[in-house]
Amino acid sequence: MSAEIEKATERVAKLRAQIDKVSGPLADAEAQLRAAEDAEKARRAEREIEYSREFARNWPERASEAANSGDDARQRFYDALSAEP
Repeated sequence: MSAEIEKATERVAKLRAQIDKVSGPLADAEAQLRAAEDAEKARRAEREIEYSREFARNWPERASEAANSGDDARQRFYDALSAEP
């Protein structure tokens, strides 16, 4: 019975060694992933701030342009209606 316990103990020790060997690179890869995700979040936050500033600066012009964008088409339609007999 003692031999079985020793074999099982050795097997557990070998498996733990394998886990330790593989877990180091895994931890490094996870840390790199977290750093990349944090960098992306920061980049998106900066872009969001810049977009918000740009939008706040020029939204009245864009709204006016959108509101009046159909004026030429409307005038052409009225001209076409008045030209017909």
